[in-house]
Amino acid sequence: MPADIDRLQAARPSRVADRIAIATDPGIVVGALVAFVAAWATRAVGPTLEWSAATIAFCVLLPYAALALLLRSGRVSDRQIVRREQRLVPGLAALACLVAGLVALRFLGAPRDLIVLMVANVAGLVTLLTISRWWKISLHTAVISGAVTIVGEVVGWPWGLALTPLVAVVGWARWRAGRHTVPQVVAGAAVGALVSGLVFGLGTRDPVPSWRAVPVSLPGPVTAMAPLGDRLLLGTYAVAARPRVGLHLLDPARPATLTAVPLAPNSPYAYEGSWRFLATDGPRVLGVAGVVGGAHGNVRWTIWHGDTGGATGDGAGGAAGGDPGGVTETEQPFFTFGGYDMGSLTGAGMVGGREVIFGSWKSASSGLDIATWQAGGTEGPATQWSRTQSPPAALTSTPSELVSAVAAIPDGSGSTILLGSTTRLGNGAVTTVPSIWTAESARVWTRHDLPRPAGLDGLAWVEAGMCSPRGTATAPRCLLAGRVGDRLTVWTWDGAAPKGAAAHLQPGPGRLVTLADADRIVGVSLAGRRAWIALAHTTAGASSHPQARAGEPAGEVVTARHTDGDGGWSVAPAPGGTPTALATVGNRVYLATDGPAGPRLWAMG
Repeated sequence: MPADIDRLQAARPSRVADRIAIATDPGIVVGALVAFVAAWATRAVGPTLEWSAATIAFCVLLPYAALALLLRSGRVSDRQIVRREQRLVPGLAALACLVAGLVALRFLGAPRDLIVLMVANVAGLVTLLTISRWWKISLHTAVISGAVTIVGEVVGWPWGLALTPLVAVVGWARWRAGRHTVPQVVAGAAVGALVSGLVFGLGTRDPVPSWRAVPVSLPGPVTAMAPLGDRLLLGTYAVAARPRVGLHLLDPARPATLTAVPLAPNSPYAYEGSWRFLATDGPRVLGVAGVVGGAHGNVRWTIWHGDTGGATGDGAGGAAGGDPGGVTETEQPFFTFGGYDMGSLTGAGMVGGREVIFGSWKSASSGLDIATWQAGGTEGPATQWSRTQSPPAALTSTPSELVSAVAAIPDGSGSTILLGSTTRLGNGAVTTVPSIWTAESARVWTRHDLPRPAGLDGLAWVEAGMCSPRGTATAPRCLLAGRVGDRLTVWTWDGAAPKGAAAHLQPGPGRLVTLADADRIVGVSLAGRRAWIALAHTTAGASSHPQARAGEPAGEVVTARHTDGDGGWSVAPAPGGTPTALATVGNRVYLATDGPAGPRLWAMG
């Protein structure tokens, strides 16, 4: 150890080196890294501050408090612990704080990335203490090198490479101050990068499982799906069947068996249409089917509702899946969902415990309003539907803003979110803004405009999405997918967040996927931290999708390994052909496709 003291005493004073050492003190670097990872994982100011404070308390404050006590007791001669034999006791104290913090954060439900960061800190400290038993190594360069490596793994290696010169600067400062030799500085940087990189990289790695075929025989393509308790409700279309629509229940515990739900059609068009939307609430089912017909070639809509009885996975019913109940078509007067003022139907859902159908209708002011229909009657199952005559202001178009909803999704708490866009007119320009609408009741709606990616022009709207049930430990609450110009665009949404902080752009998908005008976003699924977006491409002429020939459909599934930060998004061909429907039941994702081998159902999870 005299060599370490002699080297320190022989070093010429350097204010620059001393200031660099102070600015890059391991406590400061670790604190900044914790805040960065917390912000990246939570994407919200409040949780970032809370988790950062809790983690820094165990990673920095408590270890430094223990070091201060050791300095006062004389067990350690200086704050930077130049004597190698004095490093063991403060190192063990710091290790105890880290382990306690790891246990506490795990118990409190901290974001996984912070948990993995704590594990990386523990692994790095154990490695450094072990080496220090025989040879002195630089803690400063180990910490800064590990931090740079983790930043590179989180936000991408270009950022990591851009920050790499900091490691050299810190290493020079430690050598210039006489604290370490060049080998000690280099070894510290190598150990920090290797241990932190391996532990954090492997710990946050979340391989996406592969799709597996569900061994069921489908009567025809699946055009709509929805979760029904802990089972999956499939809406099929079979040309040879009467009616052509069908409803089937799949129990994940018995994946080889489909249970048919009895249907009762009552109008001619009910025998011809295909499912456009399915909405469920407990055992209740609301379905909307449609087929082009009549002299003007408009869509003829049929409305179905019913109860699946004991087939909702609540333990009722027999071995074959329980009494599937029945769903009945209720014939409506033509002008309920037709006529000169009718636009289209775009979705179905529940609002305030009541079934609601969504679409568009001629506005009293400009263009089309977002319209809502509710079943009439106050007792028992209603048979007739009526449109809300005076839509809420948020659903109404004006001479300067035209609203349009193209889809409806459950919000996870018994209500519905509408997805679409707002077209702004005026000042010599026409712009579209992706928008969503949330409901407090059937008569109270609020519009939320979502951010557009910088530098992208063209039309913009939200087309699909999924929200996790309230109370589940899932981030984000909702994932929304749409397009801005020709780019797939994804937003995270948390309606409970303060205004202006509820929506965040996910940067990854837009760099991966280009959408043609005829391409369709089939659906979005969330399962834990993973996300899936199913796309149906129809190519014409030159195609950006080399696996498809011109004029033929092709399918892709865009996957996020996690929904934090940039998400680790990737894209791959859909199994079995073109996606036709996507749904989540529990933590299992189901994808329906149609291709040369016929309609197939796939599961993941």
